[in-house]
Amino acid sequence: MGVFVLIFFFNRVLLPSNLQFSILLVPFFVYYLLKEKQFYKSIRIIGVLFIIGLLGISRNTNLPDYIVSSFVLFSLMIFSHALYVNVRKVEDFGALIKRLTLINIALVIIALVCLFIPFLKPFFWYLIPFTSGYEVIPRLKLFELEASHYSLAIAPLFLYYFWKLLKKFNWRELFLFLSLFVSLILSFSLGVLGVLAISILLVLLSNFFNLIVRNNSRRILFLLLSFTVIGLLLLYILFPDNPLFFRVSNVFSGEDTSGRGRTYEAFNIALITLKEQSSEWFGIGLGQFKSLGKEVLINFYKYPVEPTIIRLPNCMAETLVTYGYFGLILKLAIQIILFFWLKVYLNIYRFSLFVSIFIYQFTGSFLFNTMEYILWVLCFSPIFNSFSTKSFFKK
Repeated sequence: MGVFVLIFFFNRVLLPSNLQFSILLVPFFVYYLLKEKQFYKSIRIIGVLFIIGLLGISRNTNLPDYIVSSFVLFSLMIFSHALYVNVRKVEDFGALIKRLTLINIALVIIALVCLFIPFLKPFFWYLIPFTSGYEVIPRLKLFELEASHYSLAIAPLFLYYFWKLLKKFNWRELFLFLSLFVSLILSFSLGVLGVLAISILLVLLSNFFNLIVRNNSRRILFLLLSFTVIGLLLLYILFPDNPLFFRVSNVFSGEDTSGRGRTYEAFNIALITLKEQSSEWFGIGLGQFKSLGKEVLINFYKYPVEPTIIRLPNCMAETLVTYGYFGLILKLAIQIILFFWLKVYLNIYRFSLFVSIFIYQFTGSFLFNTMEYILWVLCFSPIFNSFSTKSFFKK
């Protein structure tokens, strides 16, 4: 699993912005799948994606962009399949989670030191305004493109220790949990924090009776709720103009440009592009938005000059513009079918992962986000058996 650790934290390190190790190591993943006699399944998946992709090709298609994007997507499919095959063989996934958490602690300490070294600061911290009208605050991103991408990466680690502590209190695991909580606060991605809160709440409500009868669960939940309420009250009293309350206020008033751009505005731009290209049902094709959607994006935001990056910062909006209504419906249908077919709801950890990534894809991310594929693999893999409702609630 050394390759998994590499991709988890260092997928883009020392590489040009559009390259990732999850793509460069495709020959290694192909070899692994051939060795495991599983590569034929990857070919089937790629074949289906290739056929669906052909539906969006038109006379306006930029073939070089289409070919490059198709290669990236097929590479991520191979990586995801190889990861799925491999994680099923891991005997102690908890040990891997612990290793990743310890690595995260070391990297965060390095990032905190670099916070005071101007030329190293941008490598670890996101220095773009998080909302309109508020000064720039450094947000932890480590080696990811944005702070939200880093938050998404450590979300499965955070959820793992949350449920572990809810089952049985342990001081060492509490320390690891708090280190991840601090990392999430330092990255200050309200989108990820929001979906984590919703996923935990939904799973808690789904298993309310089983949890409330456990003494340890009751104590932990009471302490968490108390600390949260007290912390928010102190924050309001001592620092009323804090970034959290300012951002939330901007979201509700509609002034949060980042939140708008990652949600409904991204879908509006996607729909306008589809209508202009007369391709609502099957989309404009892989890699075509930067050419066919460029004018729509510029006109929508009334940019005075052409932006350096032409893309939609929302995975489902990008899916919609790429594959049309057909692709969007198909993707959602597959996710929901797998959720019930694989009985993800009977494993509280995988259930919370599913809710988190399902919601998050509507509020950010992008089509080729490797970490999102990793979370889907973890969600749909028959692992983490200690979190099954049958085992978790056993007295």
